[in-house]
Amino acid sequence: MVSRLLVDDFLPEVASCHFARTTFGSAGWATAPEPHCHDFLELFWVEDGTGIEVTPHGRHALRPGTITLVAEDDAHGFTTDGTRCRIVNIAFRSTLWHDLHARLMPLAPDPFAVPALKRLAAPASCLVDLALFVEEIEGGARGHAATERLLLNILWLMERERARARVQGPAWLSEAVAALTEPALLADGTRALVRLTGRSPEHLAREARRWLGKTPTEVVNDARISYAARRLVVSEDSPLTICLDCGLANLGHFYRLFHERMHTTPQRWREQQRRIVLPGS
Repeated sequence: MVSRLLVDDFLPEVASCHFARTTFGSAGWATAPEPHCHDFLELFWVEDGTGIEVTPHGRHALRPGTITLVAEDDAHGFTTDGTRCRIVNIAFRSTLWHDLHARLMPLAPDPFAVPALKRLAAPASCLVDLALFVEEIEGGARGHAATERLLLNILWLMERERARARVQGPAWLSEAVAALTEPALLADGTRALVRLTGRSPEHLAREARRWLGKTPTEVVNDARISYAARRLVVSEDSPLTICLDCGLANLGHFYRLFHERMHTTPQRWREQQRRIVLPGS
């Protein structure tokens, strides 16, 4: 039985979008959301953990960085393999999107209507961009302009990552890099990356330099800092604990890598992101 959710049941007339962060699985809801459809549009992405989106057309794996667009009357539900999955969900009236699409991209395909454009398994590093994009909405803005800005930014990110995938080499390399999200893999460093690719260390090094312009060590360190940036926001763990969990034994080295990538210190990054959610803190 598929229930139908109605936008007027939860979205006030003065608001253009609804924001939610939801956890389901072993550390969240006892059961995942039941199958449903709606009379509105939504998009969601996975912040942490893994899960499965179940649709009439199949089961779609969810991992950190996965972005999904959901059209009116698209039926879906969620399940897990016993693990936890945390998603950010934005729901909005379809009239807002149709107006935006007609004004700014009338000749472009509607990504909410084209199945091939509805899902993107973006690298987990994109979560940093997504966190910045959603700051305004998460901070309380629910107006028309704020919602349009968020939609345009996310659609731009999805197109950017598709363009990168077209020029960044073989699928085995991009899939292995995208899978570097768990502490156990990050702690194992380049050995884990070699296992994920199924190639020799020498072949991996050549292809990483050719397509990514980086050494395998630099690829792993990028993944470590992306993980650390997320963990600093969603946990109370100390920078030292996070440093060790992502496979770096030297706190000074962790700070240097973090500053090179994020242009700030771990403590200031945490404060900046928390201030968005808790104004005045």
